[in-house]
Amino acid sequence: MPKVKQVRSLNASHTGLVLVVVFLLAGCTQVIELPPDTPACDAPCYVQRGWGAYLRGNWGQTSFFSQALGIDSLYAEAWMGLGYIHIEQGLIDVASFEFQTAIDLDTSLVAAFAGNAYCLSALRDDFGSVSMALTAIDKGGPDFVFVHNPTINTQNLRFLLATVYFRNQDYLAAQAEIEERHRVQIAQRD
Repeated sequence: MPKVKQVRSLNASHTGLVLVVVFLLAGCTQVIELPPDTPACDAPCYVQRGWGAYLRGNWGQTSFFSQALGIDSLYAEAWMGLGYIHIEQGLIDVASFEFQTAIDLDTSLVAAFAGNAYCLSALRDDFGSVSMALTAIDKGGPDFVFVHNPTINTQNLRFLLATVYFRNQDYLAAQAEIEERHRVQIAQRD
Protein backbone atom coordinates (compact mmCIF):
# COMPACT_ATOMS: atom_id res chain seq x y z
CA MET A 1 0.00 0.00 0.00
CA PRO A 2 1.45 3.42 -0.96
CA LYS A 3 2.22 6.01 1.66
CA VAL A 4 1.06 9.57 0.95
CA LYS A 5 2.77 12.52 2.56
CA GLN A 6 2.47 16.30 2.08
CA VAL A 7 5.58 18.43 2.47
CA ARG A 8 6.34 22.09 1.86
CA SER A 9 8.83 22.75 -0.89
CA LEU A 10 12.03 24.24 0.39
CA ASN A 11 12.72 25.83 -2.98
CA ALA A 12 11.86 29.54 -2.73
CA SER A 13 10.42 29.51 -6.26
CA HIS A 14 7.93 26.85 -5.23
CA THR A 15 5.15 28.09 -2.93
CA GLY A 16 2.77 25.18 -3.47
CA LEU A 17 2.56 21.94 -1.65
CA VAL A 18 4.39 18.94 -2.96
CA LEU A 19 2.64 15.63 -2.73
CA VAL A 20 5.14 12.83 -2.37
CA VAL A 21 3.85 9.38 -3.19
CA VAL A 22 6.07 6.48 -2.33
CA PHE A 23 5.11 3.24 -4.01
CA LEU A 24 6.52 0.52 -1.80
CA LEU A 25 5.53 -2.24 -4.17
CA ALA A 26 7.51 -0.80 -7.07
CA GLY A 27 10.24 0.54 -4.85
CA CYS A 28 10.22 3.89 -6.63
CA THR A 29 9.31 7.46 -5.77
CA GLN A 30 6.96 9.66 -7.75
CA VAL A 31 6.52 13.37 -6.96
CA ILE A 32 3.33 15.13 -8.00
CA GLU A 33 3.21 18.91 -7.62
CA LEU A 34 -0.09 20.61 -6.85
CA PRO A 35 -0.81 24.20 -7.93
CA PRO A 36 0.20 26.73 -5.27
CA ASP A 37 -3.40 27.81 -4.63
CA THR A 38 -4.57 24.34 -3.56
CA PRO A 39 -3.32 23.74 -0.03
CA ALA A 40 -5.08 21.13 2.06
CA CYS A 41 -8.33 22.48 3.48
CA ASP A 42 -11.32 21.12 5.39
CA ALA A 43 -14.97 22.19 5.00
CA PRO A 44 -14.84 25.12 7.49
CA CYS A 45 -11.67 26.37 5.80
CA TYR A 46 -13.38 26.38 2.39
CA VAL A 47 -16.41 28.17 3.84
CA GLN A 48 -14.12 30.81 5.34
CA ARG A 49 -12.52 31.29 1.92
CA GLY A 50 -15.99 31.49 0.37
CA TRP A 51 -16.99 34.30 2.72
CA GLY A 52 -13.74 36.07 1.90
CA ALA A 53 -14.60 35.92 -1.81
CA TYR A 54 -18.15 37.11 -1.03
CA LEU A 55 -16.87 40.09 0.98
CA ARG A 56 -14.51 41.04 -1.86
CA GLY A 57 -17.52 41.08 -4.21
CA ASN A 58 -16.31 38.03 -6.10
CA TRP A 59 -19.83 36.67 -6.50
CA GLY A 60 -18.87 34.41 -9.37
CA GLN A 61 -16.85 32.35 -6.91
CA THR A 62 -19.09 29.50 -5.74
CA SER A 63 -16.33 26.90 -5.79
CA PHE A 64 -15.22 27.38 -2.18
CA PHE A 65 -18.71 26.71 -0.83
CA SER A 66 -19.11 23.85 -3.32
CA GLN A 67 -15.79 22.37 -2.22
CA ALA A 68 -16.94 22.51 1.40
CA LEU A 69 -20.11 20.65 0.43
CA GLY A 70 -18.00 18.12 -1.46
CA ILE A 71 -16.29 17.34 1.85
CA ASP A 72 -19.42 17.59 4.02
CA SER A 73 -22.76 17.76 2.20
CA LEU A 74 -24.52 18.43 5.51
CA TYR A 75 -22.54 21.60 6.27
CA ALA A 76 -25.35 24.15 6.66
CA GLU A 77 -23.19 27.28 6.49
CA ALA A 78 -21.84 26.20 3.09
CA TRP A 79 -25.42 25.89 1.80
CA MET A 80 -26.17 29.35 3.20
CA GLY A 81 -23.04 30.77 1.57
CA LEU A 82 -24.10 29.39 -1.81
CA GLY A 83 -27.48 31.03 -1.24
CA TYR A 84 -25.95 34.46 -0.74
CA ILE A 85 -23.68 34.05 -3.77
CA HIS A 86 -26.66 32.99 -5.90
CA ILE A 87 -28.71 36.00 -4.74
CA GLU A 88 -25.93 38.23 -6.06
CA GLN A 89 -25.98 36.28 -9.33
CA GLY A 90 -29.75 36.77 -9.62
CA LEU A 91 -30.50 33.06 -9.18
CA ILE A 92 -33.22 33.67 -6.61
CA ASP A 93 -35.02 30.33 -6.87
CA VAL A 94 -31.72 28.45 -6.52
CA ALA A 95 -30.73 30.64 -3.56
CA SER A 96 -34.08 29.98 -1.86
CA PHE A 97 -33.54 26.22 -2.17
CA GLU A 98 -30.04 26.58 -0.70
CA PHE A 99 -31.26 28.70 2.21
CA GLN A 100 -34.02 26.19 2.93
CA THR A 101 -31.47 23.36 2.85
CA ALA A 102 -29.29 25.28 5.33
CA ILE A 103 -32.33 25.86 7.58
CA ASP A 104 -33.29 22.18 7.42
CA LEU A 105 -29.76 21.29 8.54
CA ASP A 106 -29.32 24.01 11.20
CA THR A 107 -32.24 26.06 12.51
CA SER A 108 -29.89 28.41 14.39
CA LEU A 109 -28.65 30.13 11.19
CA VAL A 110 -30.59 33.39 11.47
CA ALA A 111 -29.00 34.72 8.26
CA ALA A 112 -30.38 31.72 6.32
CA PHE A 113 -33.93 32.62 7.44
CA ALA A 114 -33.26 36.24 6.50
CA GLY A 115 -31.85 35.34 3.09
CA ASN A 116 -34.78 33.08 2.35
CA ALA A 117 -37.21 35.83 3.42
CA TYR A 118 -35.74 38.12 0.74
CA CYS A 119 -35.79 35.32 -1.86
CA LEU A 120 -39.38 34.35 -1.17
CA SER A 121 -40.47 37.98 -1.33
CA ALA A 122 -38.79 38.34 -4.73
CA LEU A 123 -40.52 35.13 -5.85
CA ARG A 124 -43.86 36.57 -4.61
CA ASP A 125 -44.30 33.86 -1.99
CA ASP A 126 -45.52 36.42 0.52
CA PHE A 127 -46.69 33.93 3.14
CA GLY A 128 -43.30 32.18 3.09
CA SER A 129 -41.45 35.48 3.12
CA VAL A 130 -43.35 36.75 6.16
CA SER A 131 -42.81 33.44 7.96
CA MET A 132 -39.05 33.48 7.29
CA ALA A 133 -38.67 37.17 8.21
CA LEU A 134 -40.59 36.79 11.47
CA THR A 135 -38.52 33.72 12.38
CA ALA A 136 -35.28 35.58 11.64
CA ILE A 137 -36.43 38.54 13.75
CA ASP A 138 -37.51 36.23 16.58
CA LYS A 139 -34.25 34.24 16.54
CA GLY A 140 -31.93 37.19 15.88
CA GLY A 141 -33.55 39.75 18.14
CA PRO A 142 -33.61 43.52 17.58
CA ASP A 143 -29.83 43.81 17.17
CA PHE A 144 -29.29 41.08 14.55
CA VAL A 145 -26.79 42.07 11.84
CA PHE A 146 -25.38 39.46 9.46
CA VAL A 147 -21.62 39.62 9.84
CA HIS A 148 -20.93 39.04 6.12
CA ASN A 149 -23.49 41.59 4.89
CA PRO A 150 -24.60 44.29 7.35
CA THR A 151 -27.59 45.22 5.15
CA ILE A 152 -29.11 41.92 6.26
CA ASN A 153 -30.39 42.98 9.67
CA THR A 154 -33.51 43.13 11.80
CA GLN A 155 -34.39 46.66 10.77
CA ASN A 156 -34.30 45.85 7.07
CA LEU A 157 -36.28 42.65 7.70
CA ARG A 158 -38.96 44.86 9.27
CA PHE A 159 -38.90 47.00 6.13
CA LEU A 160 -39.25 43.82 4.03
CA LEU A 161 -42.28 42.84 6.13
CA ALA A 162 -43.80 46.29 5.63
CA THR A 163 -43.29 45.98 1.88
CA VAL A 164 -44.94 42.55 1.75
CA TYR A 165 -47.86 43.69 3.91
CA PHE A 166 -48.31 46.79 1.76
CA ARG A 167 -48.19 44.70 -1.43
CA ASN A 168 -51.03 42.62 0.04
CA GLN A 169 -52.99 45.75 1.01
CA ASP A 170 -52.57 45.14 4.73
CA TYR A 171 -51.77 48.79 5.34
CA LEU A 172 -52.13 48.69 9.13
CA ALA A 173 -49.61 45.85 9.43
CA ALA A 174 -47.26 47.69 7.05
CA GLN A 175 -47.54 50.85 9.13
CA ALA A 176 -46.94 48.90 12.35
CA GLU A 177 -43.68 47.45 10.95
CA ILE A 178 -42.46 50.88 9.84
CA GLU A 179 -43.30 52.34 13.25
CA GLU A 180 -41.48 49.48 15.03
CA ARG A 181 -38.46 49.96 12.76
CA HIS A 182 -38.49 53.69 13.54
CA ARG A 183 -38.93 53.08 17.29
CA VAL A 184 -35.92 50.75 17.38
CA GLN A 185 -33.77 53.15 15.36
CA ILE A 186 -34.51 55.94 17.83
CA ALA A 187 -33.81 53.65 20.80
CA GLN A 188 -30.48 52.64 19.27
CA ARG A 189 -29.43 56.30 18.95
CA ASP A 190 -30.11 57.00 22.63
